[in-house]
Amino acid sequence: WIGTHTGGLNRLDVKSGAISHYRMKVGDPASLPSDIIRDIIPYGDKLIIGTQFGACVFNPKNGKCSQLFRDSAEGLKITVVTSVMLDKDGLLWVAATGEGVFRYNFNNNELVNFRHVVDDSGSLSDNDVNNIMQDRKGNIWFATSGSGLDVLRCGSKSFEHYNLENNGLLSDCIYNVLESPITGKLLLATNIGLSIFDTKTGQFKNYGVENGFPMTAVNENSLCATRD
Repeated sequence: WIGTHTGGLNRLDVKSGAISHYRMKVGDPASLPSDIIRDIIPYGDKLIIGTQFGACVFNPKNGKCSQLFRDSAEGLKITVVTSVMLDKDGLLWVAATGEGVFRYNFNNNELVNFRHVVDDSGSLSDNDVNNIMQDRKGNIWFATSGSGLDVLRCGSKSFEHYNLENNGLLSDCIYNVLESPITGKLLLATNIGLSIFDTKTGQFKNYGVENGFPMTAVNENSLCATRD
């Protein structure tokens, strides 16, 4: 499955090389919400797709979408979706530009919004979140667009924060966060290079052009960690 910037969703048949296209159709609620695809994750035999104008559950069998969050005032705040993640409890986390992050329970339709609150150090540090990831311990990490890295530890209701000024992070603008399947360290793609975060020691190791990193920036959702 390939999410494009303006061409909708593509499905590549690896064996035959054939490509199928799925596009937004004006006035058709069973089509994609937008042709700008921001994120794709599996959901049983379906897909959850984050787009430039909301999220949907996509059924590959018939090519139809079921729009999410369109039936509540809180849900209508979810427009530009930058990241979607299903946690180990089956809860859906959605990052929406300017609106923080939302947690959705498919069983009871409960939608909870987590936002930055001035003078609340335990709140989300930034309402612009680029990426959400859950590590092997159940902690949920949030790559923000200008305030560094946040974490909601398993069982906690307060966010912890790591940034350039206080913790030595390479940049406070993080595009992507992944957990290494080998070391358990976090790999962070930023707007000026790569950071590796040792969660045990709380230390960052930074790579930029000055120490050999070949690029000054990387794209959103551009990291891939293989098992070897």
